[in-house]
Amino acid sequence: MGLKYQKILGVKISLLKMKNILEETRKYLINNKIQITKNENNSINPLIIFTPNPEIIIYAQKDPIYKKIVNSAQINIPDGIGISWALKRLFNIEITVIPGVDLMKKLCQTAEDNRFQIGLIGGSNGLAVETAECLKKTYTKLKIETLGEPEVRIGEEKDRLNILGNDTDEYFKILCGEINKKKIDMLFVALGFPKQEYFINKLKAASQKSKVKRPLVMMGVGGSFDYLAGRIPRAPEWMRERGFEWLFRLIHQPFRIKRQFLGAQFFLRVLMSR
Repeated sequence: MGLKYQKILGVKISLLKMKNILEETRKYLINNKIQITKNENNSINPLIIFTPNPEIIIYAQKDPIYKKIVNSAQINIPDGIGISWALKRLFNIEITVIPGVDLMKKLCQTAEDNRFQIGLIGGSNGLAVETAECLKKTYTKLKIETLGEPEVRIGEEKDRLNILGNDTDEYFKILCGEINKKKIDMLFVALGFPKQEYFINKLKAASQKSKVKRPLVMMGVGGSFDYLAGRIPRAPEWMRERGFEWLFRLIHQPFRIKRQFLGAQFFLRVLMSR
């Protein structure tokens, strides 16, 4: 999938509009399903979507394994006004911000229109199930499966990720089987960064090892379940359009102040990189 991108501080950002991402995703699933029917021996690599924002890009500067994982995605959407600002400043490229939750909703619409099955994994205290129930009210014909709320820890070993209370390799082997059994086409992973990117990378490796035959779209969606389930309000549209969604979130979630400091580092590094 030869999609155009630029790198901000070494992290790839896809130069695609929302409609193009949706079409690429739809074509990936449909074309690979046709390929499987023609040759059942073919294995299919997952299509991965990540959502780099300033905090993720700064985190990637101190974790080269994480940066490599983020850059391995076929699509990295510009999630945040800071990303669009950096593309304009560094490359004179004007691009519309694509919030992860908005792309997830559009993908759910695509799934409903094309009869794709989606899966939800992550969150806590029943959030995945609650999100599924809310999505079904909006997309009445959407087929949804929930796959649990794993507790994830980033360790010191090379692949960095452990599933608490489980044998990690066995967990992913079983999860691959469950995804196949439930015929999931799109999997939305809500574990927050950097856990969800490590999780998706581990699941990708497990699926390749098990020679999964089905195409699978995997997207890290951060706190999108909270918004979709109504646990956390989104900023008014006028604030989103003007790039102040971060301020609205900070007012409602003061603990995010530490992440804003990371964002400040991002702007400084971009200014210094020219």
